[in-house]
Amino acid sequence: MKPHESIYRLTTDRLALRPSECIFVDSQKIHCDTAKHLGMRTIFALANEREYTLCELEDMLNEDALSDESNSYESDSDSTEQSS
Repeated sequence: MKPHESIYRLTTDRLALRPSECIFVDSQKIHCDTAKHLGMRTIFALANEREYTLCELEDMLNEDALSDESNSYESDSDSTEQSS
């Protein structure tokens, strides 16, 4: 099944996510390449690099959290300006 694109699309469809909302972690580069081609962020993870993999994942999730906070702040700012 992997790395055929259809399995990745099926997964994102079933989870109701866009590929850009996904982080794909795998120990095979070809699988990561397919996921990246579809628009997912990827982490090529080797079994002996667990700490590195977790740090990379944490960094990506923190970037998302910061982006969400920034977007929330902009939305609050926009609604304040509209009510003035």
